[in-house]
Amino acid sequence: MKKPFRLLAYPKVLATFAAKAIHVMSAIDIIRGILIYMYGKDHNPPHLHIKDRGNWFVITIKDRMVEGKGSAKTIQIVNEYIDQHEMRLLELWEKAQRGERIEKVQR
Repeated sequence: MKKPFRLLAYPKVLATFAAKAIHVMSAIDIIRGILIYMYGKDHNPPHLHIKDRGNWFVITIKDRMVEGKGSAKTIQIVNEYIDQHEMRLLELWEKAQRGERIEKVQR
């Protein structure tokens, strides 16, 4: 018999999701099945949250530091995406920090 899954066994994960629940997360784009998110009123430096095939990672917009787990191919695709849209991403970051609604990146 399988044991039931308990979030309480993972307090750091639960605390992270609870903290983010008060902020709006918006998917700003999807490229090749890679989901790109930005949170409202998130911490600096400006960064994106990336989900690909069950892996989540964060990448900073300006210096491209990666935290989390992502394939080299996904990170390369996201870096190319940031190269093409860096100014727009930084504008969206500023709007998100002011608590304004952010829209999807137009390609």
